[in-house]
Amino acid sequence: MTENESVGLAIANACLHRGGPLGEGEVRDYEVTCPWHGWKYNLLDGSFSMIPTLKVKTFKVKATIEGVFVEL
Repeated sequence: MTENESVGLAIANACLHRGGPLGEGEVRDYEVTCPWHGWKYNLLDGSFSMIPTLKVKTFKVKATIEGVFVEL
């Protein structure tokens, strides 16, 4: 999850290339790198850095005192 203007965001955990675990990837400047083969995705819209029209699913996240909720 990342924060953008108080709106929480999350992306699917599976890389589009070979299903690598994006949750285990390195995050820098709103971009996550798949630990298996280095594919990079924008955390704000899920777009793949080399082909921006190729995207992993993104989800809205809401954090309250009751917990963190992901809109599926």
